[in-house]
Amino acid sequence: METLIFKGIDSSNLQVISMREYILTEREKEILRVFVETGIKLNGFSVLYNRLKRANKRLTEDFELIKAALEKLEGTQ
Repeated sequence: METLIFKGIDSSNLQVISMREYILTEREKEILRVFVETGIKLNGFSVLYNRLKRANKRLTEDFELIKAALEKLEGTQ
């Protein structure tokens, strides 16, 4: 296994380096799923909508970068 050092953090200590494996909480997914399927805006919808609207560009850019990195990694195997 390759060990990388980034800003003094040793990647061999996996407890130090972790990444979230989700963007939305289960509740946020439920709020969006109900809205998409029925048009009903559950409690919390307006806050979630405003946060998604504000973060849309960054989320889209992050997702595109992740996709490009995964495609490149899969192409090298």
